Amino acid sequence: MNDTKRIQHYGILLIFIFPALFTLLLFVLQWPEWWTWIVFELTPMGWMQSVLLMFCALTAAYNGLVNYITPHQAPAYRTFLLMAIAFFCLALDERFALHERMRDKFLAPHHVTFPLFPWVEPGNFILLLFLMVGLALLTKFLRVLTPLSKKFFVVGTIIAAIAILMDSFEYTGYSVDVQRWEQFIEELLEETAMCHFLAAQYLTLVEQLTTRAPKLSR
Repeated sequence: MNDTKRIQHYGILLIFIFPALFTLLLFVLQWPEWWTWIVFELTPMGWMQSVLLMFCALTAAYNGLVNYITPHQAPAYRTFLLMAIAFFCLALDERFALHERMRDKFLAPHHVTFPLFPWVEPGNFILLLFLMVGLALLTKFLRVLTPLSKKFFVVGTIIAAIAILMDSFEYTGYSVDVQRWEQFIEELLEETAMCHFLAAQYLTLVEQLTTRAPKLSR
């Protein structure tokens, strides 16, 4: 294993292991009320997820910077900048529960719905709109990523789509325990998707730095 592969390998391990250990810690520290710091908004779990998304944004921005200052390269920096902005907005939403506030304070009280999503409760369609925009931009994003990064990004997109679809259904008719476990699984899926997105950006960054460093030093 060469140095580049070793850096990529251990970096990916850290990206996935640290959030998993953090989630396990939240689970154990609040036992037997294990859900307290995980399933609700504005909890340590939400903070950790916002940190993951912010790292995604910063790494995407750095990828764009490396691409921008490298001579004779395709101008992919605009796409990286778009990804950075998207992840930054998601980080703000995760940290401050922006779409939940908009749903609960404005959309739901006014019974605002979206025709494409007839199964959702009033106001609970914002994340589905995010998903549609993300899917529309997916091909554009994949063009600027390295081959291995593309696989992580696609898997992350699939997992995120599953989590968003789970969130769009109403579970008020189920028991409290079922609702807690549904939300817990949803949070785990969101965390896993974020780790895949960060891994995709990280792998691309390492490859850009190792393959373009000689050009940057000229």
